[in-house]
Amino acid sequence: DGCFRLEASQLLRSAASAAAAPATPSAADPLAGVWSGLVELSLDGEDLNAEELALLATTFPRLQRLAVSFARELDAGALHELASLKSLDCLTLRKASKPTESDWAAFFLEQRCPSASSSSPSPVLLTADCGVLEEKVGWRLLNVAECEQLSDVAAGALASCGQMPRLAELDLSWCWQLTDEGLGTLLDAAPGLRFVKLAGIKSVTGASLVPCCRMPGLLELDCTSCNKMQDLMLEFLHRLFAGPPGSGVVDALPGPLWIVEPLVAEVVTGLWARRSRAQEGLKVKNYYAEYLENWSQLKPAREVCSFVEVLLGGDVTAGAYRSRDG
Repeated sequence: DGCFRLEASQLLRSAASAAAAPATPSAADPLAGVWSGLVELSLDGEDLNAEELALLATTFPRLQRLAVSFARELDAGALHELASLKSLDCLTLRKASKPTESDWAAFFLEQRCPSASSSSPSPVLLTADCGVLEEKVGWRLLNVAECEQLSDVAAGALASCGQMPRLAELDLSWCWQLTDEGLGTLLDAAPGLRFVKLAGIKSVTGASLVPCCRMPGLLELDCTSCNKMQDLMLEFLHRLFAGPPGSGVVDALPGPLWIVEPLVAEVVTGLWARRSRAQEGLKVKNYYAEYLENWSQLKPAREVCSFVEVLLGGDVTAGAYRSRDG
């Protein structure tokens, strides 16, 4: 249960050496038998090269939670090695700007594919359904902030894996090549999200946030510096999650009989059939990193709902309506 503070490359060299040595711990390296069973690791990757980052997979094969705060030297080869960590359900790789969109897509697909050579079991939850045991695996946290080349192709691959229903935290900040198509597809595959950070994604609009209307557990949404994100969509989400319509909660939508837009009414009814009334409202950050509840005045609820009705209907031209770039 002790805590150790080691320079990252020193830790990796020590652990890799221990992994290659005989299994019996020695007095010289009392941690020799510990590294292979490690399940959580957080590193400052600023001084790590690609070869050292690739060592993470072979040295710590049972990792479930991995965080590398500055992974600028991570390349396609190192990312491919990390795909062998089949037990991962929490992953942070910040500032990994070298992998291309196809590298990211391959990683997400390979990481969830069973490997005959892998000694590391996938995280599973077994549930009985009509007498049949069903295997459920999936991500719980993904933070790929400032991974500049992660775009729609990678988002589509991640969404297609079927590993997103358990995802609670997602940080895509400054992945500025993402568009409405990729972001919307990804959010639609992750209905259990609670914390979503999208700061600095310049081209996404309110259309990409439509899946958020169906996330009963959503607590925080950060759209700081999202140039094309319409305030009307953010205001709708703020009102939608503030409280049940007609409940008297400040900023909540008026009563359900007032909502004449059929798609909006359907979304409102569906969300509050699953969201607990005891939950606090959604905390939404706008372009200026301001929380919406601190705004001096919101747009009229009818105007907000009319705008969102168009988005819910799938009109792609609505994305240009009142975006910050005109």
